Amino acid sequence: MIIKKIYSKLKNPLKSYLNRLGYYKNILKHDAKLNYSINQSDFAFIKNGYKINRNLLSKEDLYHFNKFYEKNQFLFDEKFLYLLKFIENKYEKSIKEYLGDNYILVNFAVMKTSKLSKSVSECWHTDNLGHKLNLLICVDGDGSIPTFYKPGTHKKKYFPSIFEEMRMSFNINLFLTDSAKIIFDHKKGDCTLFDANAKHRGSYQAGTMERKIIIIDFMNKDKFLDLRGHNENESNKSNIKYPYREMNEIKDYQLIPEKIFKDLLRFNFFSKDVIKNHNGKHYFQYSNLVED
Repeated sequence: MIIKKIYSKLKNPLKSYLNRLGYYKNILKHDAKLNYSINQSDFAFIKNGYKINRNLLSKEDLYHFNKFYEKNQFLFDEKFLYLLKFIENKYEKSIKEYLGDNYILVNFAVMKTSKLSKSVSECWHTDNLGHKLNLLICVDGDGSIPTFYKPGTHKKKYFPSIFEEMRMSFNINLFLTDSAKIIFDHKKGDCTLFDANAKHRGSYQAGTMERKIIIIDFMNKDKFLDLRGHNENESNKSNIKYPYREMNEIKDYQLIPEKIFKDLLRFNFFSKDVIKNHNGKHYFQYSNLVED
């Protein structure tokens, strides 16, 4: 009985770990140049792997971004265009300095987190994709539900960690202490940009109010395509589940109205490669509203 229980807890983490081994070399291939520049650069953002802009959001920014939290709202409308204009004006230069010119938006999430949240994100982890920049825009929060970040860990070459997989089943905290950490406290109006190849974790237990954060992920475009499995030879398809593979169910996607879609393509970092076309309509897979 005990062995069966242990096996049932080990099964999925081991499957996930072995799957990641199937594509980690794809990640290393695309990260090679960036690994070198990170270790050579004297620019603070590249050297440290993060930058925090406190109280960056204007009243107008907060007005538009709060609309993402209204009930029965489409994610992709005028407010999303406003969000991309904000990124273009405030962060395009920094993202280019880090990832190079050929980067795209690969994920978008609207998150609402309460102090009672319990999440595997409380354990130290990377995003298991090598170098990827996450932009966290705090629409509301008092700093009591922060993200902890281990400085310098973004410089490590990516390799899948069996211990990180175990956190899903066993809540393993990767044997890292909270010493020498940087705190992204996420107060209302703060924006944080960081390399998710670094060890980071959430902290929810001391929360005194609900936190609202919009998360946008950016990655090198060629790397993204590789991690969709697009470069696999059709005659030699593997059973690897790539992290950005297309989902079969259209319910896993968000509809983008035609007018908005045309406007989105004006942004250099918004690519057709993240779009699924179905019955003449455009859908974006990598977006969601998450309530922890």
